[in-house]
Amino acid sequence: MMQNNRNLTSRILFWIGILVLAFGFVSGFVAGSINTDEDTGFHFTVTLSIWASYMIPGFLIIGFSEVIRLLQDVRDDLIRFRRNGKLAPHQPKQGFEGINEAAFFPSEGISEDGNFKAGHAARPFPRLSKEPLFADANKAAQYYKLIKRINALEFYFEVEDKLMIEAKLGDVKRLYFEVKHLVFKAGLEHHPIWLNVVEAVRYIEDEFARMDGK
Repeated sequence: MMQNNRNLTSRILFWIGILVLAFGFVSGFVAGSINTDEDTGFHFTVTLSIWASYMIPGFLIIGFSEVIRLLQDVRDDLIRFRRNGKLAPHQPKQGFEGINEAAFFPSEGISEDGNFKAGHAARPFPRLSKEPLFADANKAAQYYKLIKRINALEFYFEVEDKLMIEAKLGDVKRLYFEVKHLVFKAGLEHHPIWLNVVEAVRYIEDEFARMDGK
């Protein structure tokens, strides 16, 4: 059974592997059933050889899709740990005396006398769902492209990779204004789905400004 946490690449490879196995299975039976004037009956040796020739690449492709799925699990766990404050991004290796305790407690700070004080808790990334906003296929494709670009930034914000965010932010803003034009033209500017997108873009701009000011 396929796992729900497979990404698109893993799903595509998984089903390609299944199709290769299915095609090889059918081809083996067809080839084994072909008769000639001199030879009749089912040729099981031919069937086995064809099955073997398709099973090897088929299972290799499925195995590769599993590797991608496991890497996706590792990525999701990393994001989950960082969000819960269990991992500090870019924490340098140092002795216990030089550890920055505030890096391990994002919602808290350390005062000069060594006591904890309340601080600003990190806002969770507003990951967007692929709920339909447009009925038109071309407009919907443009909208889903924007959603994909925004959600792809989540990992880079979690690890605070400023360079990658800066590199991808221009494309996100360009798509945002293109889709925004379509939204206002269709009179959907107050639709809850679009308001979630606006909130996500505002979050991205605020968090990037915060990182830029560090």
